[in-house]
Amino acid sequence: MNKKPLVAISHLSVSYHDQQAVSDISFEIYASDFVGLAGPNGAGKTTLLRTILGLEKPTHGSVSLFGKDQKEFRAWHTIGYLPQQKTSVNHLLPATVEEVVALSIPDSWDRRTVRESVRAVLNELGITHLSHKLFSTLSGGQKQRALLARALVTKPALLFLDEPSAALDPQARDTFFALLKKLNKEQGTAIVLVTHDAGYVGAYANKLLYIDTHLIYFGDFAHFCQSEQMNKYFGPHDHHIICHQHT
Repeated sequence: MNKKPLVAISHLSVSYHDQQAVSDISFEIYASDFVGLAGPNGAGKTTLLRTILGLEKPTHGSVSLFGKDQKEFRAWHTIGYLPQQKTSVNHLLPATVEEVVALSIPDSWDRRTVRESVRAVLNELGITHLSHKLFSTLSGGQKQRALLARALVTKPALLFLDEPSAALDPQARDTFFALLKKLNKEQGTAIVLVTHDAGYVGAYANKLLYIDTHLIYFGDFAHFCQSEQMNKYFGPHDHHIICHQHT
């Protein structure tokens, strides 16, 4: 493969108070990838994401972003991040949707560009009618779309989402995932989505990154479904569920 990875992780380990949260993980993510990052509770999924984004420090290994060492990387506007909703923003914040979306725009942008960019992303996500509504008054699905708009307003090439559907009902979840798939397919946005449901995300993602502190599997779903090793690791039932929901 000639193209360079957007993310290159090499032998990454992260520890908290001598407790290993992530151990010796290596993988690469390329443009247009849609990666489902799955694993059991406490597997290190959020820690891995936060370390890639520079919010946690690795104890060993390296992170490269767009071909640059993470410590030298400055173009953070090319990366969108949607944290877990409960930690993403103060839900009592007396701010409008427009104001919340604009929070991720660099200070160097002029006001006209900020205004036009916010309007464009709200229109793209079909929530222009929410522009002047207070964020605190929105439903769970509306809040998640507004937060996705905040992550997308700078038109990032790479998007990280941490359990984005946790607060959504089934219908809102389906709509949200369909929107992500459209971004991935039509705009080529690379997506890494943390989930506890490896089966469900398989209907949208083209790659599975499964960790349990260390790397269990990274690759496309077709190879995963044909793997006897993965069948033995997960057991026939769980292996079938993950593959069955990948359409």
